[in-house]
Amino acid sequence: MTNVSNYVLTFELKGTISQKLQFISAEYNNGIIEGVQLNPKAFKSVAANILTRINFPDVSSITLQSDYSIESPYFDFDSCKRIWQWKRDSLAKHYSGGKELVLYFIPKNNSKADSLLIYENACYNINFKDNVHVKYGVVQKITLDSIYISNSFDGNTAKANKEEYTILQYALGDILELSLLKGGGYSYKSISASDYHLMPLEVERNKLTPPCWFKIKSYSGNVVLYRAYLMLSGFAGVMEENGKIYWYEQ
Repeated sequence: MTNVSNYVLTFELKGTISQKLQFISAEYNNGIIEGVQLNPKAFKSVAANILTRINFPDVSSITLQSDYSIESPYFDFDSCKRIWQWKRDSLAKHYSGGKELVLYFIPKNNSKADSLLIYENACYNINFKDNVHVKYGVVQKITLDSIYISNSFDGNTAKANKEEYTILQYALGDILELSLLKGGGYSYKSISASDYHLMPLEVERNKLTPPCWFKIKSYSGNVVLYRAYLMLSGFAGVMEENGKIYWYEQ
């Protein structure tokens, strides 16, 4: 291990009195562990840390620990932040002007019921009349008579579900129902399209909340894409990691 940020190797030595040595870098060679021992009094001063050698047979256990700073990469002027800034600004620029078609679900007989909004680049669970069930599908395009939606969140989630990632095209009249996740994430409520007027309308993009955004993970520094996901309580943010979907309510 060589100077891996936020990680410390702890060696516990054999003996009647427990002795633990912490290293910020270490190398094993021919039965000898040599590395830079962490000095708790160093206060980030590299010169105060100690070059130490240990005989491997004297070691009873080895532990790798992570010790994150309260500061996150978000506050550092590193490549992760620059990538995040560029992606964020690109989205902001796209949604600052122009128009696009959105699809409103407007209640037919219940004025107290909320209208529902479907728009491009956001994420939905939609059931169609041909018995196709789209879960976490991303709307690619809306026209006056059709909707284009992916069959999964992305290629990674499709592969995890043993599906081939594809874009589906349906007439608006083919939408059977929306399946909306309830708060807490344990069950769904079906919203029948027959109870709503499906009305495509052209709106100014700057009047819409951007349906996707980027965040940077405080620990790893990875730039992550979130998409708006329609739940029963409104839109939440969802992301994909290793083929699995994670979400949080805003």
